[in-house]
Amino acid sequence: MYGPADGEPGAAAFEVDLPHSRLLLGITKEAWRGFSGEGSLLGALAGPGAAEHAALVSALLAFEPVIDVDRLRLASGLPTADVESGLAVLAASGRVGWDVHAGAHFHRELPDDPARVARDNPRLAAARRLVAQHLVERGTELGEWLVHAGTRTEPATYTVRGADGGFRCNCTWQLTGGDDRGPCKHVLAVQILMEEIR
Repeated sequence: MYGPADGEPGAAAFEVDLPHSRLLLGITKEAWRGFSGEGSLLGALAGPGAAEHAALVSALLAFEPVIDVDRLRLASGLPTADVESGLAVLAASGRVGWDVHAGAHFHRELPDDPARVARDNPRLAAARRLVAQHLVERGTELGEWLVHAGTRTEPATYTVRGADGGFRCNCTWQLTGGDDRGPCKHVLAVQILMEEIR
């Protein structure tokens, strides 16, 4: 059985070893949620240059049954975090898979549509729009950010604060789901902006 290391509810996989094969059943916390709804890749997808890192990493892949991140780091000249963000983009587009048994990525070649990553991750697209429209700003307290994300008729400002090595937002998404479904668009927007101003 594979699941969250902390024992919290979340996606899990059950493995049955058979004489000449292995059967793996993956389930999410709720029947109506798909694995893309778990949001585990969103943080990496939000990083600056993730698409460019994916293009470079993709060129170095050679259908390895287990992708060696350190080899990719050395061959690409990218830092490990950038290799991993590139792998996240490739995973989101289906060109890299995750073998829960091996605990590693593997390469597979599927038709590539980079625009699909944005279509399949509307929170990430919304976060990029918030940053592009200059709707994210530093708050008055240390580690506080304000995200102006309401509508014209109902303006709303959400507060994002650094907490426990991550971020917390006071929006409904975060308050009802916690980190269950990945970060909200406001947290993603703050992460994107922080990377841009670094």
